[in-house]
Amino acid sequence: MKSRIRDLIIRTKLLRLIAPFLRLRIFFQFNFSNLKKSTRWLFKSREFTNYSYDVTPLNRNQMIGAVSILTGKNMNEVEKYFIELETDKEFLLKLDAKAKNIHRQNEFLFPIPFARRIVWYCLIRITRPGTVVETGTEKGLGSLIIQRALDINNNGKLFTLDLDKFAGSLLDSDDKEKISLLIGDSIQSISSIKEIDFFIHDSEHSGEHEKKELEAIESKLSSNAIVLSDNSHVTDELYNWSKKMGRKYLFIKEVPKDHWYGGAGVGISY
Repeated sequence: MKSRIRDLIIRTKLLRLIAPFLRLRIFFQFNFSNLKKSTRWLFKSREFTNYSYDVTPLNRNQMIGAVSILTGKNMNEVEKYFIELETDKEFLLKLDAKAKNIHRQNEFLFPIPFARRIVWYCLIRITRPGTVVETGTEKGLGSLIIQRALDINNNGKLFTLDLDKFAGSLLDSDDKEKISLLIGDSIQSISSIKEIDFFIHDSEHSGEHEKKELEAIESKLSSNAIVLSDNSHVTDELYNWSKKMGRKYLFIKEVPKDHWYGGAGVGISY
């Protein structure tokens, strides 16, 4: 709307008459776009959990900026790690081949996008943790991304925990020689690990369970340990725990590209 017309409407009684129609127009513009994406997803996609999507270019830059603040590295250096994973042909080809070889392959978008998991990768490459613990293996996409970072670091061990005996379908025999996949209650599995340098909560998405996991790792964290939550877009458990522990807290919002889902995010305690 041209500014002169807009100003005229606002300054006169026309605003009361026209505003409802303008609001209706805004409502349909916003919701129709998501309806198209939702309909396309409903009929073309087969995914039903752990949705597959890229993030927008703007959101990618926002992630780089946030990681730069957290790690003290300049943005050019942080972006090098993003590019490293995005252009890792060997890893990308193996990952796609693994995904096409499991019975749930129709849930994937190919080539497989990383979304917020690229933040996990970048932080592990920069901080070089000795022991990484991930709760919630599911198919194992996050586990493979974490392990790739550890392989390039030539340092570190990954423990990935899940209740489901079928979890980790993407992990082949070579992966399982490096990655310790622990099936069972995450709290019990955590108790068997001596020290944790990098922790990712991505299991049951309830505040109650998230809180239990955070309490379970308190005595096991190394002095500079980083704690991530894949649930911080819906709960404030990591925020509250960080305050209690005298830690800093940062949240990186995820903005999916061309997907109806509003995105999750990465809560980071450090």
